[in-house]
Amino acid sequence: AFAFGCSDTDDIRLHYSSAKEYTRNKKTGNIEKVDNSVGDRVEIIICDIKSYIPAMNYMVAFNKKEEIICYWDEPTITMDYENHECHTIIQENWSKNIIPNVVLSSATLPHIDELNETISDFRSRFDDVSIHEIVSYDCKKSIPIINREGYIEMPHYLFNDYNKIQGIVDHCQKFKSLLRYTDLNEAVKFIIYINQHKEYITNERYYLENQFTSFDTVTMASIKLYYLELLGHLNSDYWETIYDYITKTREKKMISNINIVTTDAYTLTDGPTIFLADNMDKIAQFYIQNAGIPDRVLKDIMTAIESNTKINEKISVMEKDLEDGNKKDEHKEKKMIEGRVDPQMKTLMNKIEQLRGQVKSVMLPSCFVPNTIDHIHKYAKNYKNNDDDDVTHKVSNDNYSTPYTSDISEYNVEQIMLIDDINDSWKLLLMMGIGVFATHKSDRYTEIMKALAQEQKLYLIIATTDYIYGTNYQFCHGYISKDLGKMSQEKCIQAMGRVGRNKLQHDYSIRFRENELLIKLFQEETNKPEIINMNKLFNSF
Repeated sequence: AFAFGCSDTDDIRLHYSSAKEYTRNKKTGNIEKVDNSVGDRVEIIICDIKSYIPAMNYMVAFNKKEEIICYWDEPTITMDYENHECHTIIQENWSKNIIPNVVLSSATLPHIDELNETISDFRSRFDDVSIHEIVSYDCKKSIPIINREGYIEMPHYLFNDYNKIQGIVDHCQKFKSLLRYTDLNEAVKFIIYINQHKEYITNERYYLENQFTSFDTVTMASIKLYYLELLGHLNSDYWETIYDYITKTREKKMISNINIVTTDAYTLTDGPTIFLADNMDKIAQFYIQNAGIPDRVLKDIMTAIESNTKINEKISVMEKDLEDGNKKDEHKEKKMIEGRVDPQMKTLMNKIEQLRGQVKSVMLPSCFVPNTIDHIHKYAKNYKNNDDDDVTHKVSNDNYSTPYTSDISEYNVEQIMLIDDINDSWKLLLMMGIGVFATHKSDRYTEIMKALAQEQKLYLIIATTDYIYGTNYQFCHGYISKDLGKMSQEKCIQAMGRVGRNKLQHDYSIRFRENELLIKLFQEETNKPEIINMNKLFNSF
């Protein structure tokens, strides 16, 4: 069953497979009307937080509450805000909940020892409470973090103070999900260097040969765990020497990491990229400017967009007239059965079709669409395709996979052109393969963007951080904007978790436009808003 936007149980709707009492259409045999109040067959009900209480009461009416599980997905949503409209709803849901079996599921859920108030409250309300914590981490992929300067960032590069390094090690051991973002190649280089100088290591048990006694023990996870263990057991007297060497021999991964639509585009490989920002208008305008589209091309495009907007306004008026005319026609259904159309309505329909035919096709020259062949020839001086000897390397050790480009059809562009209540910038960005996920006036634009994202047809998605929760689109690369420097640690990890859900062999990266947030990611954070709010809101007192 489904409960979305429900104020009481009468608003809940059953899936047809759950319907017990219903009527069928005599002609087609299809289910026509369902009695949604009979939920004997409902095994699962999916609801939003606004509808939780009605959904809970509905399920309890047909099941013993002790046999029901409340599975709360992503309970940390909005917990990074000091105040949010959802907070009152969340607290009410928790306070009125009568189901004794609750699962809180999130990649950034606070640890059990950080939720004492929530747990104590739950124990006070239900008998024989048993609390279980399940913590997992993924080391099957190596997703490097790229800092603002274009270097791969790792714990051992962050501080020349070894006490701070040990604090990072402790934090990473507590939150092993961060191992996903330690680059395997960088970890191996560090391990080899340290083991070439045994005096740097505090105890021989941490020597490489004592950690890996057979090939069977060598896995990505074991290497990363050993890297962390080794980093935490170095002789502090040598750290200055170590730090001096590793920073001087450090190599850039990329020359820059901001020119997404021009010279850096070829580094975005294998799949779509997500760019998370607060001020999306600013980001959008920057990339339109960065694309370097000539004024005459922009002028022609904007002229076409304006023309299409006017046509669309006329179409909207005529479609309303058509709809109003059909409503007034008492014999509409009979005419439709007989294949007859009112002459005035037919004329109106023809005019609408004629206007649609006047919509101008608007497509950017391919040299401005990131990672098309023409674009690579124009901008990617660092990229060399095996089949293209004309494009030369600037950095000889680059080893990128296939540059990823968009697949926006003329039909997709025409659909967007006909939407009159979105910014013209969004239309221009779409032609470059870039979609913007924000609070738009147009539901139609959002629907089209979601479909293109689901089908992996967009090159880049620009979105706010609230877009990240529950988003399962497959991204290979991610950007975190400068204006998100104050984002909470947990929300940052949620943002990073959008990247790397594809195949194991792809290249991945997460690129920070501000190093301060990156450094904060690997350190113990006090007064976490998620912990404070969860203990406050997941509490009936």
